[in-house]
Amino acid sequence: MRVSDNGIGMEQITQEAASISQFADQLNAIGVKNICKRIKLHFGDNYGLVITSISRDGTVATIVVPVIRNEKFI
Repeated sequence: MRVSDNGIGMEQITQEAASISQFADQLNAIGVKNICKRIKLHFGDNYGLVITSISRDGTVATIVVPVIRNEKFI
């Protein structure tokens, strides 16, 4: 799932964060860090939360999870 906006984006220091943990620390975003950790714990390191931002162009948050097919509902 992807959520985006066309707002002012974030400061350069935030864009350069190497990981979600650093990003979350910069924004004091405990919830963002918690969501990312929970997704990784449940599904593995290939999944999680990716946030990218371009100053004056907006921010995109992408949640990466596997598709789970439940035969009962298909």
